[in-house]
Amino acid sequence: MNKINKHEKNYFEYKSNKSSKFPLVHIVIPNRAPRNVKQSKIPVARGILAFGKVSQGIVSIGLVSHGIISLGLICFGVIAGGPLAIGGLLFGFIALGILSIGNLASGAMAIGNFCFGYSSIGNIATGKYALGNIAQGKVALSMGNNPSITQIKNYLKEMVDYSRESTFASTIYKIFLNILESPIWLIIFILSIILFLLIILTVYRIHSKKNSLSFGGMICVK
Repeated sequence: MNKINKHEKNYFEYKSNKSSKFPLVHIVIPNRAPRNVKQSKIPVARGILAFGKVSQGIVSIGLVSHGIISLGLICFGVIAGGPLAIGGLLFGFIALGILSIGNLASGAMAIGNFCFGYSSIGNIATGKYALGNIAQGKVALSMGNNPSITQIKNYLKEMVDYSRESTFASTIYKIFLNILESPIWLIIFILSIILFLLIILTVYRIHSKKNSLSFGGMICVK
């Protein structure tokens, strides 16, 4: 391994394949450089597994990250988790996207303490179809404090009936109802996501073999 001289660069970088622009693993770790040394621009971490201040990858972790699965301070992705998350399936303090879950959630389907969306479920829910402790919308059902599982199921059944004119909203409420009635649906959902990611990884490996890329031991690069 070739160690990077901290007096030359203000970051440490290593890849699983230094000749690839999108290797299996790419990690960029910032460090402090002396004040009298010109600061090097910290590169973006790109790879199947990417970790860095700014990262892009299938699985991406960083202050600013985007990819299929993204975790970080600000993240964009199909599945994103962090204080500020934007994308498809989101988990965060502030979540903006198709299916958003967070303290402040906004999206086509929003779930959280304060949520706004076409369809919403939460403590304070606002949307065309809203279900919550405090609900406001074209169709709004107030569940009250601490509803039982049976009560929640009944409310979800009502929302399925009320939202029949909207295929999206009706389908979402049916999914939640099915999960409550049969938790196996949640397992199926999680397995579907895992299968999707495995397909992406398989396609990447096939493409890599065609281009004669090597996934050898970890190589540190300057």
